[in-house]
Amino acid sequence: MIILSDLVRNILLSAFLAFLFYVSLTRPLLDMVQQVAGADIENPAAKLLHTPPGHEKSELDLLVFTINGLLEKLGQTLEDHRLAQKELERHRNLLEDRVKQRTEELAQAKRNAEIANQSKSVFLANMSHELRTPLNAILGFSRLMTRDTDLTAENKETLDIITRSGEHLLILINDVLDLSKIEAGRIILNDAGFDLRGLIADIEEMFRMQAREKKLQFTVDIEDATPQYVSADEGRLRQIIINLMSNAMKFTTEGGIAVRVRCYQISDADDEDGKSHYLDFEIEDTGPGIQPDELNSLFDAFAQSESGRDSNEGTGLGLAISRKFARLMGGDMKVKSKQGQGTLFKFHIRADLAESADIKTREKTLRVVGLESDQPVYRILVVDDRLNNCRLMVQLLSPIGFDVREAENGAVALKVWEAWEPHLIWMDMRMPVMDGYEATKRIKATAKGQATAVIALTASAFDEQRTVVLSAGCDDFIRKPFRESEIFEAMTKHLGVKYVYEQTETIDVDKDAVSQGALTAEMLEALPVAMLDNLQDVVAKVDMDMIAAGIEKISAFDRGLAEKLKHLVDQYQYTTILQLIEEVKQKG
Repeated sequence: MIILSDLVRNILLSAFLAFLFYVSLTRPLLDMVQQVAGADIENPAAKLLHTPPGHEKSELDLLVFTINGLLEKLGQTLEDHRLAQKELERHRNLLEDRVKQRTEELAQAKRNAEIANQSKSVFLANMSHELRTPLNAILGFSRLMTRDTDLTAENKETLDIITRSGEHLLILINDVLDLSKIEAGRIILNDAGFDLRGLIADIEEMFRMQAREKKLQFTVDIEDATPQYVSADEGRLRQIIINLMSNAMKFTTEGGIAVRVRCYQISDADDEDGKSHYLDFEIEDTGPGIQPDELNSLFDAFAQSESGRDSNEGTGLGLAISRKFARLMGGDMKVKSKQGQGTLFKFHIRADLAESADIKTREKTLRVVGLESDQPVYRILVVDDRLNNCRLMVQLLSPIGFDVREAENGAVALKVWEAWEPHLIWMDMRMPVMDGYEATKRIKATAKGQATAVIALTASAFDEQRTVVLSAGCDDFIRKPFRESEIFEAMTKHLGVKYVYEQTETIDVDKDAVSQGALTAEMLEALPVAMLDNLQDVVAKVDMDMIAAGIEKISAFDRGLAEKLKHLVDQYQYTTILQLIEEVKQKG
């Protein structure tokens, strides 16, 4: 019984203690858990815990205080997070707006650049036409006037000056246009096989005389491995070398100039046949050199060194164009210089090997003086809104034996063509009322028009213009200013015209003149200085058209002397002529 009563008592005591523990601790903790579970996760601090009654200043009160502190901090953290999110969103939207704005600005800038480039192209096309058109008349009429045998020596010398000045102006115009075409990506390389060693020999001969006059050493070293024939753009390469040589010759007053050429094969996986090579060129002089602070801008357009500015010559475009040409041809150009010691220009281009059979030989240009017999009377229509250009063509073609008529625009040309049925039309492309494009399209749209040769005669300097002109229906394209030989050759190509040349009628005279004795320096002394300088210049350049024109001028002054010169030219004795001219100048 005693044991049972103790057990009951213990049970009751345990139950009481459990109830007391539940009331004083477990239930308050459960209440706190429920309060925590009911807290707003978006705003934990909005609903804080309450201390259970009777537990103020107890451990539970401290626990509630701690939990409330945590909820407040969590609430603040969440609020900070929301603010940070809003700020990030604001920045993201701002960044997107800025990106969108910048993208629109770049797109507009691109559109503006394209419009500017188009405007620049239009401006260049207009300027090309406006500058080259009068130059065509100046050079054309001056060459025609040199045929007048009644001109005095003084007048002939004046014509020489006009011609040289016009050609110099044309070179400057072409420089500006070349640079603009390069920047616009409109330069077209004309790769073809040519005699590399022959080209270097021509340029060497051109500058040899100047070096002697300035008492400069002049050496040309071509490495043995350098091939005779290569395929590249000969005209551009010639332009680069002549420009660098001209600068070296202009600024070097003592010492000398050295030209070095070598060739090496390109290690290129695309070059399966092993034909691709690099041609290396060096032009070194002992001139005044270039200041270090000028080297970085030396290849900029219109930039000149101090020596260049002091010389008051040139436009500052030559080096810029030369390096751009070198890069277009697969190479580059660099310069080293020490002030007071000289300058070294180095450049290389890419070229393929060529065979001698691929090389076009340069034919001698003879002056046309008439038409062979047993040919029809060719009717030629000249269409140009510039009266001077029409007159130039009439004066060039009529004396030869062509029947020539004029039209001032495309509309008039259509009427003349319909009524007169010309064999060939020389068509200017830019004219008022109706331009050459529309007139050509209308002519070629008919069966009769298909039998009429239409050749565009335009002052445009852009190579791609040829494609536009030909697509309009023109059969050929010649650019102003033109050479007489280009006009006559085109008419032979499209009409089969056969000419009588000046030398055909004077072969016997040549033999008689030559038989009287060889050309001597004393014979050349009688020539005016300007005439002698012009002869030296054109012979050094081996410009057959200009040589023929120069000898023609000399013929009016001294026919016998002209025949001797012509005989030497026919025998390709250019060096002999240059040496005789040098003797004359040394005596002077």
